Amino acid sequence: VIVRIDSEVTKGTKMEKYNLHTSFLNCNIRIIKTGTELEIYNESLHDIKGMKSGSFDIAAKDAIEKAEKEIKNNMIPNIRRINL
Repeated sequence: VIVRIDSEVTKGTKMEKYNLHTSFLNCNIRIIKTGTELEIYNESLHDIKGMKSGSFDIAAKDAIEKAEKEIKNNMIPNIRRINL
């Protein structure tokens, strides 16, 4: 199988008063069966919000950590149910 993961993090806003930054993550995971090129799994996460003080990079890391939890808790169990 081929596993393809595409993701993008974008800057949100900054609240100057609190030095609070937001970032948003979108992610897509696809699994394609080699030989047949049949897509057997396709799921996306949209607008996972990260919010931290300090910088947009720190807020992006927060969004990535939230997405990792979502992938671990929901997507991976779904993938394990697929007969690869």
